[in-house]
Amino acid sequence: MDADVPRVNFNTDNKRRGALLPFFCEPNYWFRGYYFKMKRITSHTIVELSYELRDGDASGTLLERMDAKYPLKFYFGSGKLLPALEDKLDGLREGETFSLTVPPEGAYGLLDPSLIVEMTLDSFDNHPWINRENLSIGDRISIDQPDGSGPKYGLITEVLPESILVDFNHAMAGKTLHFKGTVLHIRPPSQEERARKHYIESSGAHFD
Repeated sequence: MDADVPRVNFNTDNKRRGALLPFFCEPNYWFRGYYFKMKRITSHTIVELSYELRDGDASGTLLERMDAKYPLKFYFGSGKLLPALEDKLDGLREGETFSLTVPPEGAYGLLDPSLIVEMTLDSFDNHPWINRENLSIGDRISIDQPDGSGPKYGLITEVLPESILVDFNHAMAGKTLHFKGTVLHIRPPSQEERARKHYIESSGAHFD
């Protein structure tokens, strides 16, 4: 018998071994005569990941890191992940690793020059918390939308005598993103998590 093929103990007197279940049923496996059900990522599961996100490729600048102590926890299937990342994670099991590179078109889009806007310093005279005298390159500011749809976030790229240039592109726009990580834990959602379609901490804190 091929040494690489697992030996299955078909003892019918010990039901906990699940000996009548076929070895090839995915995502399950046998170990020393015991049958284990492996959890995998499917729609409507709560997932914990550790990962590194780098600019360009595996050797690029580190943009973000979530480790096993502070993992990313989320409700899979809510549509809030990048589609390419969601496709990569779908079907992975606990302990499996993943790696993928996503071009700008599949991530946060190309840089849009029309979103780099010149704003006069006078427009900040009555702003509740932005001091026009202290604006610097690299500062991030938020501007309330006239239609009340919420704040718009931008990065100051240039400070001129009477105005500033603000880039309102997404911070990751124009970047090729390289993800490398590990699936740490998978579980079914609670009733409230399923109803809200997002992860909820045991303390009751919500994460959209």
